[in-house]
Amino acid sequence: MPNTVPAAGEAMPKNNLPADFHPSDIVYEVSDLLHLLQASYNILHEMHYAHADGSRNEELDQVASIQRIAIEHTKRISAKTVVLDGPCPWFVDNCDQKAVEPAASTLAYAIYRYRADWNDFLAASIAADESGDRNAVLPTDHKASERIIANWSRPAASVAEAEQALELAIQDHDIGETPRITGMMKAALGWIKSERERRAGL
Repeated sequence: MPNTVPAAGEAMPKNNLPADFHPSDIVYEVSDLLHLLQASYNILHEMHYAHADGSRNEELDQVASIQRIAIEHTKRISAKTVVLDGPCPWFVDNCDQKAVEPAASTLAYAIYRYRADWNDFLAASIAADESGDRNAVLPTDHKASERIIANWSRPAASVAEAEQALELAIQDHDIGETPRITGMMKAALGWIKSERERRAGL
C-alpha cells in the first residue's frame, strides 16, 4: 500500500493529491480498523469489560494494544483523507476540542456521560498498558452510565436527541447486539410518535 502520510513537519495541501494516492488506500485502512475494533469488542464482551474490582488482566492488555493500533490506523486515514475534504476524525474524537455538556437528566446528557465515561476507561487502560502497570485500578463509571442508557424509558425530547439515540443504536448494531440498542430505539421512536401526534393536532 502506498505511503501517503506526510513526513514530520510537512503539511499536505487539501486539494493536492499525491501521484501514488488511490481511494482504495482509505478503504483498506478503514477495513483494517473495523477488524481491530471488532476484535476489541469481542474480547471486552467475553470478559464483561473488567473484573468486579476493576483490576487489570491479560484481556485488558490485549484490548489496550488493539486500541493503540486502531488509533494509529485513524491517523493514517486522517492523513489520506485530508487531501479530499479536510481532516477526517473517523473514530477518535479531537482531544483538543471539549464537548459541550448537555443539561443533566436528559437523554443527550446520558449519551454524553456514557461516551465520556467509556473514553475515560479506554484512556486509563491504554495509559496503564503503556506504563506496564498490570495492577492499575481502572475507572468503572462506564458501567453505571451504560445501565442508564440500556434502561432508558422516556422518549427523546427533540429531533437532536432522537438522532443521537439512533446513532448510538446503529453503532451498537454494527459491533454486535447490546442492551443499549432497545432503549435507544424506543427513545427515538417515542419522539417520532409524539411529533406525529403533535402535527396531527395542528
